[in-house]
Amino acid sequence: MKKLSVGILVVIVFLGPTFLTHAEEGTKVFFTPSTGAFLTDSTFSVSIVINTGGVPINVVDLKILFPADKLQVVNPSSGNSFVSLWLQQPSYSNTSGTITFTGGVPEGGINTSNGLVSTIVFRVKQPGSATLKFDDSSSILKADGSGTKVPITLGRAVYTLGQKPPDGPQVFSVTHPDQSAWYQNNNVIIGWEPQGVNISGAEYAYSLSHSPTEIPDATHLTTETTAN
Repeated sequence: MKKLSVGILVVIVFLGPTFLTHAEEGTKVFFTPSTGAFLTDSTFSVSIVINTGGVPINVVDLKILFPADKLQVVNPSSGNSFVSLWLQQPSYSNTSGTITFTGGVPEGGINTSNGLVSTIVFRVKQPGSATLKFDDSSSILKADGSGTKVPITLGRAVYTLGQKPPDGPQVFSVTHPDQSAWYQNNNVIIGWEPQGVNISGAEYAYSLSHSPTEIPDATHLTTETTAN
């Protein structure tokens, strides 16, 4: 009788570590700075930046939403932008609170981790909290000749808007009008009034000091508008 031998074939498959490519990281579009604190009537700049995630792109179609009751667009600038062909020049509406950009990059597109689309200058209208965000209709197309939309992560920004403090009195001197000049007269007379308007009965605290940051003692007030 013949003996049968049974063999077992063992196949070992080595699975190496998994690496995410740059393309799998996705394209991101974001605001910088994404946070900040600003006062009413002041202006500040916000840049729109794209990280293509390793994927060359050639068309950017973005719509930004902002609170029109809190912020006002002063100027959307396309200077220094990587977008070289604007299909629609940057436009905005301070009534509806929208900003739109539609532009492209010919000849193979662009692959960048910090590409500037535009810089927007805002003016603060009212105190409160203001959020900037991209509308969901925003899209970015891959430079593949087919106009393929790339997956994008849309960032947002939140700013704290404070009330501007009232302006202090306007200080002047009749005897020494030019503070950068030297005078022989040692008898200095200083006067003040709130932004050129004389308010009857207003009380003031003052001190004469070499330090421009010294705060007067407010426990002793006067209605006088001159000192020497």
